[in-house]
Formats: sequence, C-alpha cells, structure tokens
Amino acid sequence: MDAETLSLLEFPQVLKLIGEFTHSSVGKAEIASLTPSFARKRIEHRLRLLKECVHYTHQQGRIEFIALEDPRPILQSLSTQREGLDPGDFLTLFRILTLSQEVQDQLCDSRWPLLSCDVKELPDCRQLATEIERVLDPGGEVKDTADPELATIRLKQSRSREKAQEHLQRYFSSAKGKYLIEQPYITLRNGRCVIPIKVEHQKNVTGVVHATSSSGATLFVEPFTVVTLNNECLKYEKREQEIVQRVLRKLNELLSRHREELQEVVGKLAALDALFACADFSLQYDCTIPRFGDRHVLKLQGASHPLLVKRLGSDQVVPISIELDPDKNVLVISGPNAGGKTVALKTIGLLAVMAQSGLPVCARQAEYPLFEDVLADIGDHQSINLQLSTFSAHVVRMRKIVKVFDASSLILLDELGTGTDPVYGSALGIAIVDFFRRRGATVVATTHHQAIKAFATSTPGIENASVKLDPNSLKPTYELQFGMAGESSALEIAAQLGLNKEIISRARSLLTEDDLLVESHLQRLRDELDKLGKERQEISHQEQRLRDRKDELEAEFEQQEKKRRQGFEKMAKKLASEFQTESRQFIRSVKDRFEAARIRKEAKRKETLLKERFRRRMEAGERPNPSSRAEINKGDWVIHSFFRKQGKVISLESDEVVVEIEGKRISASIDDLDRVEQEEKGSRELPANVSLNVVEDDQTELNLVGFTVEEALITVDKFLDRAFISSLPEVRIIHGFGKGVLRSALAKFLGDHPHVKSHRVEGGVTVVGLQQ
Repeated sequence: MDAETLSLLEFPQVLKLIGEFTHSSVGKAEIASLTPSFARKRIEHRLRLLKECVHYTHQQGRIEFIALEDPRPILQSLSTQREGLDPGDFLTLFRILTLSQEVQDQLCDSRWPLLSCDVKELPDCRQLATEIERVLDPGGEVKDTADPELATIRLKQSRSREKAQEHLQRYFSSAKGKYLIEQPYITLRNGRCVIPIKVEHQKNVTGVVHATSSSGATLFVEPFTVVTLNNECLKYEKREQEIVQRVLRKLNELLSRHREELQEVVGKLAALDALFACADFSLQYDCTIPRFGDRHVLKLQGASHPLLVKRLGSDQVVPISIELDPDKNVLVISGPNAGGKTVALKTIGLLAVMAQSGLPVCARQAEYPLFEDVLADIGDHQSINLQLSTFSAHVVRMRKIVKVFDASSLILLDELGTGTDPVYGSALGIAIVDFFRRRGATVVATTHHQAIKAFATSTPGIENASVKLDPNSLKPTYELQFGMAGESSALEIAAQLGLNKEIISRARSLLTEDDLLVESHLQRLRDELDKLGKERQEISHQEQRLRDRKDELEAEFEQQEKKRRQGFEKMAKKLASEFQTESRQFIRSVKDRFEAARIRKEAKRKETLLKERFRRRMEAGERPNPSSRAEINKGDWVIHSFFRKQGKVISLESDEVVVEIEGKRISASIDDLDRVEQEEKGSRELPANVSLNVVEDDQTELNLVGFTVEEALITVDKFLDRAFISSLPEVRIIHGFGKGVLRSALAKFLGDHPHVKSHRVEGGVTVVGLQQ
C-alpha cells in the first residue's frame, strides 16, 4: 500500500498508540510491523482471533506478558557462542518458556476455540524449562545437584576455607595480635584468605603481602601457615568453575538444538501480546471489529479518529456516519473552513487501513470492501527545494495516483481545485472526480468550489454531504449532513471573527445575483433537512416508546403466566400427593403381595396419567385444544398420552377403547386418549419420565436373577411393552431355579398380561410368546 498515504493518514502514529498497550518490546515491534493486507482470509481470521481476545479480556482480564523480554540477542548467541551463556540469559529464556506454558493453560478452553487452537501450535518446550530449572536456582547460581561432582567439590572448598579462617582467627585472640593487627577481620585478596597488618609490624608476621590499603598504613598479609590451606581452596575453586562451565556449556548445547522452537515460541508470544494490546485498545476506545462485505459497500456508524479521541477525549469528539454503495460510490463533502471536512476524510481512510491491518476501528459499526489500495492527496505539498507550488504539488501527487489506482481502490482527495484560479481549479476538480467515478473507484473528496458541488448534485453515482454550522454561533458542529452541499459561509465566519464591517459589506455587495439565489436555496434546503431530521427523531422516539411499552406488556404477561403455571403445579402436586397417600393406604390393606405389586404399578401409571392431564390442561390455557375426549368415536384419530403415538380407534365400549397404533391393537382407557382432527405426520415426544426403546435382536432376553419379586414384575412389564411394540414373536426371561417363588409369581403375572400369548418354563427360563 502507498507509503505516502499511510503517512498522510497518520497510520504510524496510530500503531504507536496501540503499541502503548503492549507489555513487551517484542510485542510493540509486532504492532509497529503491521501493514494493510489484501488477503481476505488472513485478515478475517485475525479479526476473529481479535474478537475472542476482546471477549476474553472483558470476562477474564488481561493476560500478562511482562516476562516476555527480548531474547533475540540471546538466541543469536546460541548459534555462535561455544561457551555457555551467562546464567542471567538462561533465566530470561526460562521465564519466557514458563510464560508460554501459562498462556497455553489459560487459553486452552472450549470457550475460546480460535485462541485455544492458536496456542496449541506453540512448541512443547517444557523439558527445556525443566532442565534450566534443574541447573540454575532463581538467583542464577548453578545448583549443587546440577552435576554429581559439584556438590563434593563445593563441600571440600568450604571446609578448606573454614580451616584457613580458623587458623587466622588465632591471630586475633593472641596477646601479640592485639598490637600487630589493624582490625580483627579476615578478607580475601586474589582469592586467598588474608589479615590486615599494621605496616610497622610487617616484620613480626612472616607471610606473603597481597595488597596495601589506599593510605599505605595497612598491609594484607597471608601468613605462611595458611598458604597450603589457601592453595587447596583455590584448587577446589578452579575445579568448581570448570564443572560450572561444563554444565552451562551442556545447557547451551541443548538450547542451541532447539533454537528454532525457541524463536517460534517468542514469535507466537509477541503476536499474542500484540493481539491482546489491540483488545485493550478496542475496549478503551469503544472500538468495533470491522467486517468486509460486498464490493463498494462502505458503511460507518459513529466513527471517530483515534488520535483525535486521545487528544480531546471521546466525549469531545463528534462521530461521523456515512454509507456508500455501488450506486453511489463517490462522496463530496463541502462546508465551512475548520468544520471537520479533512478530519472526516482522514477518518474514513484511516479506518479502512486499520481494518485491512486486522485492527479494531473506532466506530459503533464498520463495514468495508476489501480495497486493493488506499490513495490520498491531503494537505499542502508545496516544496521550495523541489520548486513546487501548492497547485504543482497537488498535480504531481495526482499523477502518481492515476498511475497506480484501479476500480478496487479508495481515493481520498482534500480541497479539490485549490491552489489556482477557481474557474480552472473547479474544472480540473470535476474532471478528476468524474475520471475516477467512471472507472468504478470509491472516492471521498472535500471542496469549497460551487461548480464541483453543483456537479456532485446533478451527477448520478455521487453523494453530497456537508458539515453543519450552528445557526446562532456560526461555529461548526462537526456533524455530516447528507443529501446537500454545504456553504463555506466565509463572510459570516469572517464577521463573527471580528473582521472590519466595511470589508464584509463590500464583499457582500460584490456577490452576484446568482450567488445570492444559490445561498438562499441552500438555506431553505438546510431548514427543510433540519425539520425532517427533527421529525425523524420524533418518530424514532415514538417507536422506542412503543417498543418499551411492548416490553412492559410482555413482561406483565410473563408474570401472569408464571403465576398461572405455579397455580397449576401447586394443584397438581396437591392432587398427586393425595392420590399417593390414598393409594399407599389401600396397598397396605392388600394382603397378597403379588396383588399389591400389581396395584402399586397401576397406581404409578395412574399418577403419571394424572400429571399428564394437568400438563395438557396447562398447555390448553396457552393454545385451546380443538377436541375433547368426550367426542371420541370409532374411526377417530387419537394420540395415546402414555406412548405419545397416534392411532385409529377400532372399537369403543364404555370407557375401554381399542386403538390400532402402527399396525398393533392396544386396549386403552378413554382417559388416555386425545382426539386429533386428522392423521398427523410424525409422533409426539414421550413424556420426560417415559422411555420407549425399541428392543433389538440382541435384547430378546431379560435376566431377573438377584431381583426381588416386586422389582422383577415391574421390570418384566416394561420389557414386555417394548418387545410388543417392536413386534418380537418370542422373548426369554431368566429367573433361575432357587425356591421357585419368583417363577410362580412370574407365571401368575404372565397369565394376566395382555401382550402375552403363551408362556412355558424351560429349566431356569420362561419362554414367552407375544401377541401379534
């Protein structure tokens, strides 16, 4: 994309603004490197990621990337440095690897599918982090456990040092030492334990002088008696350094082998830091995620320039709204100086560039076509060095734009026709706009020339807009008003600013009759548009009031409906409770436990039917039922309330009805049926507490071993229902031998069951033939 245009639109300054929200220098560099793209899929994928980041930040808070230091010099050293890196460099890499794991843990959640998928691509470097942690402590020192020999050498070194210090301590406690020693302390010089001796007593302590104090009054002496011990310390210290270097060198080699993975981790974390910085920017500047629609459709609602928002505050910036489509792909903005024309022009272009860079835009709603290029001619390009006047500079810039533009370009032209004679400038401005219009480019231009405004008004495909002035103060409101050109109001503004009245009067007298007539017509049009705007606003308020009233009525209806449902549920619970109490009392009075089990099962069925009736009655309060059970006759289509399947009434005697459902005849109570006007397609769903599973070929056998008699009979009943509905000719029920109690109860139960055609006992199994 044209670099000069990006500079004119202040895109680098916007990137710098967004970069302030990053936590790391590499994240900031990632933001600074963003450029507009023309790859729709790549842009839209980034914008979807950004949308998830905004939701994550809003709900979970910002992910911290402060630990993401710039490791590029360290990674570069990995491939060139043969010796081990500085321990501080290893700790930097360790913090980055730890951050990588933390980010993966935070984002690997089904609520953030795109971010989760993105971080799953991070290389797994946990072993590298573990190895660094094994070798180094948090202060950067190599741990004793990093090498089997290291702990032993350090222990020997420590003991040798302690022995040397113990020997030197004797000088402090001796009577002779009180006048020989300057101060009673042991220090190190050249890695050797020494003591301070007054220079005049040097001959009284035999040893090696390693240093002299700055004043020259004190000598740091190593007595000959500790030379051997100091030599041992230095020997162990040298060996320790060799082992430490060996350990760090191995760690360096390990990390060198994984240098590419480390670079990938840093790159991914930098991209995530940049992405979350964009999310922070979006939330703070009330941005939206732009979308890309059809060619030449450009819609902005409540759009603002982010740099203006930063400087003035969001409450001081008047947002703009525009809409261009294939029928009107040119917008000409006119109006007074300092009215906001150039700001509107820059806002439109800047947000287009931001959108194609995968950034959020400062607007309530934003839809852009995908522009192949954004080209701008904004500001005064005159140059003394290049001997260019304002007009010449505009022409040179226009020549460049004409060379590179195409139908998928956005062209921004500020102050068309300026810098030369108004007549010729207007003619050139009209020719330029018409040239781009006829070639299908999207154009936004600003102008003061009446001829260009008139051309825009009379030419198809061009939309006029003006920046408004406050009629009383003559100050710009910075609002865009569509449908008409704007007046420059130069004389009125000059008078408002205190220019000499004689000059204003003389200038007004020089205006032609046509100029005054145009001004009068424009004023009337402005008044009409203001009137229409107020009426539209009033209609909008009325619509809002109606919507609010509708919401109130719906809420009131919901409240009443809730009370009605609660009443029904309360009544249903009460009746069910009474029914349960009566049935339990009756069952307790039955002595035959098999009969009691049968009655208990029937009571449960009746309770289910009772609840189903209440449910239907409650639904009938919402949707009146066109039929009733009292009207059921032979040949009617009905719905069975238990099986929730439809069937046809075959015969009807008293309250007992025979219904044919899916080719099978079933006896039912009239209370179990609902009549329907005609056969309905499909079947209703079963009640929540009923499961009507079809029995498969491998489900033709039921094992009752271990069941009580009551549990067995209830289970057998459900099994036979499913087998009957599935049209199975025969099933097997395993009850075992035992004492024969279960077999006898089962035989009695099967003898009375309506689905059973025959049953016979074969050892520990009863074979049941089913009705067809």
